[in-house]
Amino acid sequence: MTVMPMDGKSRIAPCLMAFAMASVLSVMVVHPASARAPSAIVYGADEDFPPFEWVAPDGTLQGFNIDLMRGISSITGMTIQFVPGPWSEIRQKQWEGSIDVISMFKSQDREAALAFSDPLTVGYDTIWIRKGEDDVKNLDQLAGKGVLVQQTGFAAEFLSGSIPSARLIFVESEPQALVALENGRGDVAIVSELTARTAIGKLGLKAIRKTGPPILPRHLAFATTFDKTPVLDELNAAMAMMRADGRYSELEAAWLEAPAISGPVQEFLKKYGRLTLLIILGLVTWLAAWTIILRRRVAARTKALQGELQERRRAEEELRRSQEVFDVLFNFNPVMMSLSSLNEGRYLEVNPAAVKLLGFSRLEMIGRTSSELNLWVDPGDRTKIVRQVLENGHCRNYPLSIRERAGRHIECILNMEKVVIRGEDVVLTTIHDVSNLRSAEREKARLESQLRQIQKIEMAGRLAGGVAHDFNNQLTIIRGYCDVLSRRLSSAADISVLEEIRKAVNHSSSLTSSLLAFSRRQVRRLEILDPGTLIREMEQSLRVSLGENLNLDIAISDTVDRIEMDRGQFVEVIYNIVANARDAMGTGGTLAISVNGMSVTDSLNVGGVPVACGDYVVITLADDGIGMSDDTMKLLFEPFFTTKEVGKGIGLGLSTVYGIIKQNSGYIDITSTVGQGTTVTLFIPALSRTDGAAGIAPKDGTASGGNETVLLAEDEKGLFMLLSDVLKDAGYRVMAADRPLRALELAQETRPDILVTDVVMPEMSGKELAARIKQIHPDLKVLYMSGYPRDTISAHGILSSDVDLLNKPFSLEEFQRTVRQVLDS
Repeated sequence: MTVMPMDGKSRIAPCLMAFAMASVLSVMVVHPASARAPSAIVYGADEDFPPFEWVAPDGTLQGFNIDLMRGISSITGMTIQFVPGPWSEIRQKQWEGSIDVISMFKSQDREAALAFSDPLTVGYDTIWIRKGEDDVKNLDQLAGKGVLVQQTGFAAEFLSGSIPSARLIFVESEPQALVALENGRGDVAIVSELTARTAIGKLGLKAIRKTGPPILPRHLAFATTFDKTPVLDELNAAMAMMRADGRYSELEAAWLEAPAISGPVQEFLKKYGRLTLLIILGLVTWLAAWTIILRRRVAARTKALQGELQERRRAEEELRRSQEVFDVLFNFNPVMMSLSSLNEGRYLEVNPAAVKLLGFSRLEMIGRTSSELNLWVDPGDRTKIVRQVLENGHCRNYPLSIRERAGRHIECILNMEKVVIRGEDVVLTTIHDVSNLRSAEREKARLESQLRQIQKIEMAGRLAGGVAHDFNNQLTIIRGYCDVLSRRLSSAADISVLEEIRKAVNHSSSLTSSLLAFSRRQVRRLEILDPGTLIREMEQSLRVSLGENLNLDIAISDTVDRIEMDRGQFVEVIYNIVANARDAMGTGGTLAISVNGMSVTDSLNVGGVPVACGDYVVITLADDGIGMSDDTMKLLFEPFFTTKEVGKGIGLGLSTVYGIIKQNSGYIDITSTVGQGTTVTLFIPALSRTDGAAGIAPKDGTASGGNETVLLAEDEKGLFMLLSDVLKDAGYRVMAADRPLRALELAQETRPDILVTDVVMPEMSGKELAARIKQIHPDLKVLYMSGYPRDTISAHGILSSDVDLLNKPFSLEEFQRTVRQVLDS
């Protein structure tokens, strides 16, 4: 790369003049009078920085920057005071505030501390060594060498951060670095290309030479502190005008063209110029004939050489642009990229993304192989990848895991391509970190699995809800005929048998409540319950659930208070815990269930949660199964967590138990030891014996009949016949219909006093039937019956919450009493 002057051709002068005027106006608009630059500025000039600025032997300041500032002064009217000095001294004076503006090469760090004008020109550094010494081809070869650089200069700042192993030797100016190198100090000198050429000619340096390609391209610009940025606007506007009228181009031609390097021939011509001229004239005369003969050949060759030169310049420009593009794509790419040798696999270059991803520094990776850095989680991956590259010249989209410096495994996709750089076969590797993508895919699969489980549960719930609804109809029939028989039988033994049937009906009713709860079609129905009695009633079914190989011991205290809880939820909690105990004990063991009372007055923690003071019923279920580990205990209450094999459970048991106990203001504690069993303790708030007795007191009043007309609509045949007989026996005039349309026909023939209808029926719902009959008889009273509770029917919009609803199963006495209450309301 060469120093590139700024364009300023006369043929576009009018356009540039307009641009310059617009720039000046924009500066005036953006910066009002209170923010304009001062009328006088102090410019700090480096006393030894040719051809940009230096102090000539006669003490005057010369150089491109000096003439440029004088031109700016003539345009803006500002007075410019030049203060020359060593580079480090004028930089210090700028920070102290005694100097306003200096010129320097821009860098990212410098732009963070100073404000810069538009670029003056583009420059680059070159590496210089003593003649006879080995070439230094790139910056990496500076490691461990003594490098002569200007103190606080651009190269010094760059090398101290990028190649800390280089041994920097500081001098006051770049020309002094070349002098020191020729005098045997240091190994290399890094100097601006144009400064080096100018200084070598002025100082007559002969024992040094340039090596390697140009390095560190950057812009030269005016710089000032942030509190003096208005000065830059004035400078930018003036430079724009100088570019427009051609003065800027004249300064570039005068100062920035590379000067010829003085040598022995030049010295000889200075001393013996005239004599040499005479000799040359003689030779020219003698060679005139030969010149005429060779002119055509020279012209043709010259034309060819000019074409070659232009092609070479285009190639060099294309190479420069390609290097810049490669530098951007390589160093600023967020994907890990590296270049390594084909034969040994040693890293030749790595980009910052690779350094960040793997945790190694760049110098730690250069010259080492991936195996030496222990990057391969599976060394077999490297063998497969190398084989593909050697056979095909590339390896595409290879999934693997690599190990970063701290030991963490990173899931990646690798691509590798064999390329040729400077005649050498190397491998370009890119590695995409897909750890987050893989994690998201696994999470998606987990959620999809949970969704399938939920869909299965919903399907089972809908089936369970339908079964429970129909079962409630049958229980109502059984319970009704028990009531009929109890009125006809007088034998105590027969009545005792009926009571056992009623108990079975009540127990079955609790099971249907559990099914409805499982199907999410039932909201809690709070009752006053005796937990000890309920567990005794469940004993036989619990033994069947455990199986013949497992024992069940039940111990219930005589002083256990009652609780207020949904019967179905209570049964569900016990069955879920027993099912877990059965699976844990396997083919042999004992499950011990105890029910006791406890009064909490002091601080008590259950499962890490403080227990509120008060009376509790404590239910303990202890098994001697395989127990659980600490890791399993941490996940006990999470939905879908299970230790069972696929198809043996879905992981909802203990999460359901936890939710029910918390819903009823209770606490749950689980202790377990591997190989010694598990104990589950439930703390449920207790009611006092007085409250419990009041809650279960029998209702006053007996069922009575009447002579009103009742329209009965029930699609269940057995229940239809039973309720018809009961209503007739009570003295009512009954119009019975086993389907809604038949009920509608009867209502058109005769006016009923009350409609008693099931909620869910074929043809139309009970709500729709009642609405159509009320169009004929607006003052009709309605009593609904349903196997679903009121809360669920209201929540699904089937009925409003203020209608009269009788839940199945019900006794005949309850049925008669409710019909009478609705008629009398």
